[in-house]
Amino acid sequence: MDPVTVDGVIATSGLTFKKDGFFVQDPKGGEYSGIFVYIGGNKVTVAPGDVLTISGTYDEFFTYSEIKVAMAADVKKTGTAPVPAPAVVTSAEVATGGAKAENYEGVLVQVKNAKVTTAIDMNQEFIVDTKLRVDDLFIEKANWVNPMVNDTFTSITGNLAYTFDNFKLAPRSPADLVK
Repeated sequence: MDPVTVDGVIATSGLTFKKDGFFVQDPKGGEYSGIFVYIGGNKVTVAPGDVLTISGTYDEFFTYSEIKVAMAADVKKTGTAPVPAPAVVTSAEVATGGAKAENYEGVLVQVKNAKVTTAIDMNQEFIVDTKLRVDDLFIEKANWVNPMVNDTFTSITGNLAYTFDNFKLAPRSPADLVK
């Protein structure tokens, strides 16, 4: 784990529903511009659009790139700015094994015309376009969607996460899933 400080990054999400982290991104966006910030049990308040300076250690937690902060004071709000526009990608590009999955890890992305091909599983995830998992990382079960197979979303926006050996699209709120 290497010490790191990032300055002027923009929060692209609020806290996960477990309150253990959030995503930030370089304001310019694009490939390799985002990362997950793991705060553990630290009490941090963050909202999309917060401009931050973050000090911590870079870690590949089970090959998931993240910055771990030791204390709440390691996350400093320095302003606000518009959240970078999501990168429009295809499900195949960012799904596990996709040509651009690693490139967009941690980045705010959007897939369009996504068809549900696998219903919700025991982990509250479903699959679109036979490839891309959609995860409830930010949304508590009571507010999570329950799409049926063959339902189509006009767009799904969220951060591209990586857990349990799979890339997963993590909508930040139900509003990120547009029918």
